[in-house]
Amino acid sequence: MKIGLYSITYRGVWYRGEALDVFQLVRLAKQQGWDGLELDTERPHAAPMDLSSDDRKRLRDLAGEAGIDLCAISPNCDLSSPVPVQREAMICYVRECIELARDLGSPICKIFAAWRSYSVRRSGDLQRHLRV
Repeated sequence: MKIGLYSITYRGVWYRGEALDVFQLVRLAKQQGWDGLELDTERPHAAPMDLSSDDRKRLRDLAGEAGIDLCAISPNCDLSSPVPVQREAMICYVRECIELARDLGSPICKIFAAWRSYSVRRSGDLQRHLRV
């Protein structure tokens, strides 16, 4: 068993300050002495649509060089919606996350099956989290 850092901690949601990107997170996990890193798949971290194949290779290589296992990929999805098109979109999102896990060499895709998200409370948060 290894103890890892869950990247959601550094998304910039529950503290004042900017979020860290996934590359900074690998370095931070190494610096803090963690064995691995679990990647949240929402922006600004490991959203599959934001990570090109080059980004994925760079991230996998950086983690390998740092000795940090990419332990899990964690999509925050809601498969409980009564609206079929929303459930179907979430299934597509989960599929993309499974492919991300494969590309990063992560053995686990941990699914939050009924994640309802969080409320944006501070001014500027909405703009920061909706940046494309």
